[in-house]
Amino acid sequence: MNENNRKEIGRRVRNKLELLAKNRRPAGGRPYGYIPATHSQTGQIEINPEQAKIVWQIFDWQAQAGAGARLPRNSTRRA
Repeated sequence: MNENNRKEIGRRVRNKLELLAKNRRPAGGRPYGYIPATHSQTGQIEINPEQAKIVWQIFDWQAQAGAGARLPRNSTRRA
């Protein structure tokens, strides 16, 4: 693959991600802590209660550690 093809592919990917963002659509995988609309009973994105507990714990750890602090990548601590 030559340099021009790589640049063209990069441009297309950026344009697609920008279009998704403008249309308020997810641009990546399923966000942790949520149930996608296609799997929910309401047809809308919903909070996954079990995963939400973990998300809250991560935010709590970050608040306790302070701004700019790094959290452990694979923490096994649970609240």
